[in-house]
Amino acid sequence: MVVNLRYETGLRECFQRSIQTLRGLLGEAQAHLEESLGLGLSDGSSEISFENIVSLSHDSVLDLRISSSIFQIEMTLAYNKSSRSVELEPSSATLMGQLVGVVRDLATGLQELPCIHTAETGFARVSEPEGRSKVFPDCLKDTVEESIDSVHALLVGLLRLPEAVVA
Repeated sequence: MVVNLRYETGLRECFQRSIQTLRGLLGEAQAHLEESLGLGLSDGSSEISFENIVSLSHDSVLDLRISSSIFQIEMTLAYNKSSRSVELEPSSATLMGQLVGVVRDLATGLQELPCIHTAETGFARVSEPEGRSKVFPDCLKDTVEESIDSVHALLVGLLRLPEAVVA
């Protein structure tokens, strides 16, 4: 049982470190974007105005300022004649779903891992644990959702500019 608890604790800590690394990268990307654009996006209240977008579109050195190997998303802006609307490809919702899906898939994979089994001892746990999983027991059942919410919030901040361009 001690071996399994150490194993599960290690997996959970690995998940938390991975999420922290992802949040760190997204945070760096957002800080880089805000600094490059000079729009003060981090206060949560300022909107990106049409004038801001026009100014940015005429900024010849913007591409050099905003380029970063930390985080790059390639998006295409197109006019859809049938719906008479401007659309991003991929859409912000698609990007959000894919990146949040990575976190959810990782957590789901960890939850499905079995207890350690050896020929000498059999399973270290006598019974199946109750609750969310072996790796995320009842006392930590909110860990996954909190992690997903934090990643989602950072992505919303990063995708404010493309959303404003569409608007």
